[in-house]
Amino acid sequence: MQRKWKRYLIYVPFVAGIILFLLLYRYSFPQGDDFTFASRGRTLASIGNFYKYYYTYAGSRIANSFAQILLLNGLFLWKILTPFVIEGTGLLLFYASCGHIAPQEDRWKRDFSLACICAFFPGLFPLAHGLFGDTFVWMDGSCNYLYPMLFLLIGVLPFWNALRGRPLSRPLQWICPIFFVVAGLMHEQIAVALFVFCMASLFLLKKQKPISPYFLVLFILSAAILI
Repeated sequence: MQRKWKRYLIYVPFVAGIILFLLLYRYSFPQGDDFTFASRGRTLASIGNFYKYYYTYAGSRIANSFAQILLLNGLFLWKILTPFVIEGTGLLLFYASCGHIAPQEDRWKRDFSLACICAFFPGLFPLAHGLFGDTFVWMDGSCNYLYPMLFLLIGVLPFWNALRGRPLSRPLQWICPIFFVVAGLMHEQIAVALFVFCMASLFLLKKQKPISPYFLVLFILSAAILI
């Protein structure tokens, strides 16, 4: 009974991370482009206007339009949602490393150690050079880097599981391509990363077995997004 209780400790770091970031974001305030978005936006009409503005200015037009949605109620929605996005990213990193998110009774110590690293991966970012602030504290920055990273990790699950010899459930086979496309459209750097990852994955998968049309479609989508 005690061992069964211990194996659920792997979820404790992720819950603790959510609580920690909820407390941290209580002290967040608009900075940088957040002021511009807040003064010129906070309406449904502004979302389309910002999309048109960034269409020729940068490849992050979807991300900046998404920032407008989060600003419809000030920073309140962003402060509540982002801690779950951070820990969701950490949980995906945990799954990518060990291949499961369900507790395993015979390896709870190893899983707990890995869960601590994945749950608090933002702590691995150096405070110098603004990397932590630009990614996790700045609302516009999180929409350009943090949220697309979560969507990227979900979108590439079909390739990752195939490379690791893991099955992918049928619902995820339909859900992952949606996040795949959204991630690529949100930021040009993610689009490049997706295209390169798809090419490398297809090269490795071709050595193992015939490539499924499913993966070819994803590769074509990544090329179309990049173009």
